[in-house]
Amino acid sequence: MFTKSNVALAATATGLCAIGVLLTSCQASSTGTSSAGSPASGAATSTTAVSGQGATSGGATATGPASGSGASATSGSGDNSSNSGGAGSCTSSQLKATTSYDAAQNSGGTLIAFLVLTNTSTSTCTLDGYSGVDFLNPSGSSLGMSTQRVPGSNAAPEKVQTVAPGKSASEEITFAYAANDQGDGCENAGTISVIPPNQTQSLHTQLTSVKTGTIPFFGVCGNTITVFPIVPADQIPN
Repeated sequence: MFTKSNVALAATATGLCAIGVLLTSCQASSTGTSSAGSPASGAATSTTAVSGQGATSGGATATGPASGSGASATSGSGDNSSNSGGAGSCTSSQLKATTSYDAAQNSGGTLIAFLVLTNTSTSTCTLDGYSGVDFLNPSGSSLGMSTQRVPGSNAAPEKVQTVAPGKSASEEITFAYAANDQGDGCENAGTISVIPPNQTQSLHTQLTSVKTGTIPFFGVCGNTITVFPIVPADQIPN
């Protein structure tokens, strides 16, 4: 026989049960939303890039004194193996860095040079984005250069360069210089330090003229190196 008190107790119990079910449902819904909304792991990162950008192979370091540019050691656009037939990013150990410039292409006090990265390995690899670049004085100390990246354009689009063994890709760099003079805010540099895209190990090279050969040291004015995207090596002056 039901009494008023029994009915009240039953109603209370039913209400508590319903509240418990609702709370459980809310928790499950909240957990599901959190899981579905969480970002995917393993996303590729880039530069930096530049690559900020520094150098050390005897050359470029992405951070610290050797780079002075604040460029990331993993500058560039990440591993683009899916766009290059399965080839991965070129490692520093696979590459040799050289430079080439023609004084006839210089503009006023700006020197225009090409950084050349040659695949010395037996495997095809890719280069994408920007290298980290810095200058070292004749004693091997960094000049603390900063790197300014120029966005890709129709003339020099930013895209993955597939580099077969023995082949090269190039990258234009510009900076204010004063021939082989030092003074008026200029300093002497003897080595160019380079960190390839998506790498941390630097390479070293020297400035080389297509007409007069290797330049033992050159005057650098200011503290900025302008870096363009990596392009096919057929744009290198010779």
